[in-house]
Amino acid sequence: MDGSKELIAQASQFGQIEAYYGSYVGHEYVSEKILSESNKIVYVVLNMDNGPLYGIFQLYKKADGSWIAPTFNFHTNVQQVWPTNLYSTCSQ
Repeated sequence: MDGSKELIAQASQFGQIEAYYGSYVGHEYVSEKILSESNKIVYVVLNMDNGPLYGIFQLYKKADGSWIAPTFNFHTNVQQVWPTNLYSTCSQ
């Protein structure tokens, strides 16, 4: 992750989002999809003062057993980051 231009750009968006959505309040785990023994995708909601921020992390299990997040994405619009079947089946 160190030095990745994509990750640096994504991380800098938090400042812009915070200016509009307010400060981080907490987060909620939503779901995960295991792709293989060493790959999974995790879906989360970051609760901000003025609304939710939807996130997706691709996690990779290194040879030493530790997990890293080589890519992640966040957006204020759920349709931009989550697959339709994930949020269309949420219970009320």
